[in-house]
Amino acid sequence: MKSDRTDLFANSFLLSSARPLHEVEREIASEAGLENGASLVLLRLNDKSSAGRLAEVASVFRSYFEDGSVVTLFEGEKPI
Repeated sequence: MKSDRTDLFANSFLLSSARPLHEVEREIASEAGLENGASLVLLRLNDKSSAGRLAEVASVFRSYFEDGSVVTLFEGEKPI
């Protein structure tokens, strides 16, 4: 994804490596409709002038998981 969308991920947004969910994060995923959540990837805004593209980035991220197995939350709380 990073290499496919360098317009987003070269400087504007940073993606962490995936890591296993902790118990509380599994509960959050379940509440958001993903019963079998397994991993967490953090997306960080690196360039404040790109804040208006957050919904686009979330959409791009979801497109890599065609089966709907991803939940995107703003600040860990609000669905995007």
